[in-house]
Amino acid sequence: MKLTKSDINHIFSKIKKLAVRAYHKGNYGQAIRYVECASMIAYQTNISYADDDLEELNRLLSCKLLGENTEIPATDSKRIVFYDSSGVDNVALTQQYLNAFIAWGIEFLYILNNPYSNEKRGAHIFEILKKDTKASVYIVPRDFSRIEKIQAIYLKITEFAPAKGILHLAPGDIIPLLIFNNLSWCERYMINMTDHAFWLGKNAADYFLEFRGYGHTISIERRHIAPDRLLALPYYPIVSCQSFKGLPPLPEKDMVRIFSGGALYKTYGDQKKYFCLLELLLNNNSNIVIYIAGSGNEAPYRKFIRKNHYENRLFLIGQRDDIVHVFRHIDIYLSTYPIGGGLMTQLAAVNKIPILAFADKNISCKHLDALLPYGKYGNEPFTKDNLTSFHQYANRLINDVSFRRQEGTKLQQRLISPELFNRLLYDHLFQTPKNPALYEPIEVDYKAVEDIYMEVENEYMHNCIYELISTFKWKISYFFPKSTVILMQIGLKRETILRVLKRVKKGYGIFRRN
Repeated sequence: MKLTKSDINHIFSKIKKLAVRAYHKGNYGQAIRYVECASMIAYQTNISYADDDLEELNRLLSCKLLGENTEIPATDSKRIVFYDSSGVDNVALTQQYLNAFIAWGIEFLYILNNPYSNEKRGAHIFEILKKDTKASVYIVPRDFSRIEKIQAIYLKITEFAPAKGILHLAPGDIIPLLIFNNLSWCERYMINMTDHAFWLGKNAADYFLEFRGYGHTISIERRHIAPDRLLALPYYPIVSCQSFKGLPPLPEKDMVRIFSGGALYKTYGDQKKYFCLLELLLNNNSNIVIYIAGSGNEAPYRKFIRKNHYENRLFLIGQRDDIVHVFRHIDIYLSTYPIGGGLMTQLAAVNKIPILAFADKNISCKHLDALLPYGKYGNEPFTKDNLTSFHQYANRLINDVSFRRQEGTKLQQRLISPELFNRLLYDHLFQTPKNPALYEPIEVDYKAVEDIYMEVENEYMHNCIYELISTFKWKISYFFPKSTVILMQIGLKRETILRVLKRVKKGYGIFRRN
């Protein structure tokens, strides 16, 4: 049994109704939890990109919890508050923005709300913050309820009285949206990190920072954000990391090392075509090994390795916090498919590692070229949209060392520099009037993207089911009987219900106090 699009829409609508009902009963913490749940389900299945009903409910919750918007004049026209849902080194864009603030010499307030971050996972972030005398830091206590967090963060922001506010959010983090809805006296910006999928917050910011034309197109066509509120800002990679943990040894000397990585779910859609690419490479090139890093369900890979006897040529190396060092010890980067990795693409470029990428020509979000738009090679495509050209390019990269180095150098030249990033961000924040993004519109096959996400959800991830059980616990059988049957199937096929619950408990935003 599988979830259909109709099932997802029904679940989404029912949770919205429950959120509204909780709001009218005065149970605001529960209403927020339902909004989180609905948002995560829409994000995980990609059935939509925005929802005006939830945006309005967020506004109403903001008014109830924080009162009417009261103008608080900033003490400094360049004082900034930066809200962060990450706080983990080299994962998102936290370090890029903090480095910019420090380079400008301005006062800023850094707010971190991530119960799974700590000073080990965010060692470089906290090092940056400790060194800067103009940085104020507020780490939201983990044991606070949602309402306590909202009120505490809002108090910190109003006391700081910033002129600008920037949101750097994980999907499903609703708390800052309620706060920023009440900060209209502050010029608000949201970094469109999750540009390819659903998020809430289009009414919690005045401007949106877009890093490519794909997200820019969706913001206009599906989120219905006015083009003059969209600002272009590509990003550069951070290369700090932990000490190198090593790689599995080569079975033979001088073999070419190919690396691929990211969340494993990115490789499971579109009828396992990514595994066909692995097979094509390994069967036609006896002189290569492939390393794959990332978190998630490894079972499809282990089955694939056993079936094809790739035990000495295809290695799973797990989640790596030394990913920069990994890139320094490989020859070629193989992009994930059907969902490409933005950070990995940039880390390959900064280390002069050529990129081997395949993408369906009809699904533009899979093309990585737009992530490296600068320099004289900025308009030169490197993503291959058919297997013949992919195979030919792969063979040349594998067997021609000089060509491989040449391609890697060209990619490095396409990166935006930290200095240019800082200047563009400064202009966006402090220039009047704003210069809107001038990305060319992209033709997006929304149905094809949706189909891939539904396939991954049903066949491998089951995140929708886990989100429902984490929110409703045993009430899932009352509210969502079909989902309960699927949950039982998952438990019977792969793990006990207890293990399912333990797995869900580790996810973002679950089993927390209201």
